[in-house]
Amino acid sequence: MELKVLVTDGGERAALAVTRSLGRRGVSVVVGAEEPLSLAGASRHCARTVVYPSPDREPEAFRRFLRELVRRREVDAVIPVTDVTTFAVCRDEHVLARDVAVAVPPLEAFEQVTDKACLVESARGCGIAVPRTHVLDGAAGLDALAPGLQYPVVVKAARSRVPTAEGWLPTSVHYARDEAELRRLYERTPYLAAHRSLLQSRVVGPGTGLFALFDRGELVASFAHRRLREKPPSGGVSVLCESVPVEPPLREDARRLLGPLGWHGVAMLEYKRDGPAGTPNLIEVNGRFWGSLQLAVEAGVDFPWLLLQLALGWRLDAPRGFRTGVRNRWLLGDLDHLLLRLRPGRDAAAPAGAPSRAGAVRAFVRDTRPDVSDQVWSREDPRPFVLELRRYLRAAAAPAGRRLRLRWRALVGYPARHAVERARRDPRDVVAALRSARRILVLCHGNIVRSPFAARLLAQALGDACGVSVASAGIAASAGTAAPTAALAAAAARGVDLRPHAAAPLTDEAVAGSDAILVMDLPQLRHVRRRYPQARRRVFLLSSLAPATDLEVRDPFGREEPAFHACYDHIAAAVTSIAHRLGREARP
Repeated sequence: MELKVLVTDGGERAALAVTRSLGRRGVSVVVGAEEPLSLAGASRHCARTVVYPSPDREPEAFRRFLRELVRRREVDAVIPVTDVTTFAVCRDEHVLARDVAVAVPPLEAFEQVTDKACLVESARGCGIAVPRTHVLDGAAGLDALAPGLQYPVVVKAARSRVPTAEGWLPTSVHYARDEAELRRLYERTPYLAAHRSLLQSRVVGPGTGLFALFDRGELVASFAHRRLREKPPSGGVSVLCESVPVEPPLREDARRLLGPLGWHGVAMLEYKRDGPAGTPNLIEVNGRFWGSLQLAVEAGVDFPWLLLQLALGWRLDAPRGFRTGVRNRWLLGDLDHLLLRLRPGRDAAAPAGAPSRAGAVRAFVRDTRPDVSDQVWSREDPRPFVLELRRYLRAAAAPAGRRLRLRWRALVGYPARHAVERARRDPRDVVAALRSARRILVLCHGNIVRSPFAARLLAQALGDACGVSVASAGIAASAGTAAPTAALAAAAARGVDLRPHAAAPLTDEAVAGSDAILVMDLPQLRHVRRRYPQARRRVFLLSSLAPATDLEVRDPFGREEPAFHACYDHIAAAVTSIAHRLGREARP
C-alpha cells in the first residue's frame, strides 16, 4: 500500500528537506502551497502538488480546505512546516486524527511555547538562562520603563505571527539604540503598540540550536548545530551551520521545559552565548521544523522520517549518534550575507569577531567546496535550486528595472504620472461596467473596516434611486466578526452605522452573482483576478476614478483612530468620484 503524506508550506526550505527525506524512502509526498509552483513542489521527490488558500491571510479557508482534504482520505498523514500551519493542525488535531496520522504538540503547549513572554517565564522557572527581559502590554508602561533601560535593546512581539481579524500578521525583531529610537519604533509599528512585546538585552555571541523529537513528553532524539554565518550578519536566519555534539545541559533544558507539557513532535531550542565560551541564553523555541533541517538529515538524524514513524505509531528507528563537523549552507542566503557585509557602512552590523570585508569574501569562496552541502542545491534534484535562483535574480533585477524604466520615460517625455492616470482609469472601462451593474460587490481583507463602510456609502449614492444592490465581503473574513470600535466611531462621524454589520467571507456564489467587484488595493486586485479568472474583467480598484494620487485604500486595522478617519475620508472621496462619473451626485 502506497503511503501518502501531505507536507505543507511548499515554499519553505524545511518543506523541501522533508519532501526529499520522505521521497527517498518511497513515500508519496503531496506538497501543499499557496502557489502552483513551489520549492518543494519542484522536487523530483514530490508526487503531487495541491494549491490551498493562504494560511496567513485566509486561516479559516485553509482550515476548511485541510479538513475536506483529510475527510476525503487523500493522504495518510499531515506534516505542517510553519508556525501558522502547525497551529492549524494543533487546533484541529482531534478532528484530523480520526482520518490521518499527525504528530503535533497539544495546542496549549504549542501556544505556551510560541508565546515568547510565557516562554521566558517558564524557562526561568526551570532554571534556564534567558536574556534580561521586560514584557510590555502594548505601548503601556513604556514611559515608566524607558528611562531605566540599558541600550541597545532587542524589541520583538511576543509572537512571531500575531492573529488578527485580517489574518496572521508577521512580526520582526527590531533593535533600539536609545530611548528616542525605541519610542519611534513603537509609534511606527502597530503590532508592537497593540500587542504584548518584549524588550531584551542583546546577546551578541555565537548561536547554537538544539533539535529534538518528543514522544508524549519523552525526549527520543536530539541533534545540535552551531551557526557560522547568519542573514543579516547582525543575527537572523542561519546561512552556514555545522553539526556539533549535543551538550548535556541543553538536552536537560529541553526535557525540563517541554517534557512536563507533554510535548509531541519536533522542537528547536535556539540559544545565543554571551561570548564565545559564555553561558547559553535561550532565545526562543520553535515548535516545528527549522530552516537548517537538511543538516540534521545529512549528519544522520532523519527527523522527517522519525516524525512520520511517530505519527503512524511505528517503532522509532532513532539513531544513537550522528556525525559532527558536517557543514551545510544556504548558498543564496550566504550570498546575501556577503553582499550585506560588502555594502558601505554595513560593517557595524557584523557581530564582534567577524572577519573584515576581504575576509568575508575569502570565507565565502572557501566554503564553496564539495564537502559543504547545500540546503537547496542537489545534483540529483536540481529543479528546486533552478526555481529559487530564477526568483532570486528576478527580485534582484526588479529595482534596477524600475529605475531604468523611470529614466527612459523621463528621457522620452513620458512622466510617471501618466502611468498613474492610466491605472486610475483602468483599461477595462470602470465607468461602463458600473453603469450597467445592478449588483456590486465590495471587498477588503477581513470585511470589518473598509468594505462595509464603502458598501454603505455606495448604497446611499447609487442604490435607492437606481435599483442597484451593494454587498460587501472579505477575502479572509471570519464569519460574524463585528467592526472594531475605532471603525464604528469613524463611520458614525460620517453618518454610517456599522453596529449591525457582521463580516461575511467571500464565496464563489457572491463572485458569480456580481456585475462589478470593487477592491481596496493592488494585492487584492491581483488575488481576485487570479482566483476568479472568469470575473477578471469585472474587478476594479475602488479608487480607480478618484482624483487622489494614491490608488490604494490602506488598511487602518491595528492603528490609532485617526488612521480610520483618514481611511474613511479616502473611501468617501472614491465613492463620490464614482457617483459623479456616473452622472449622479453622492448624498451628503
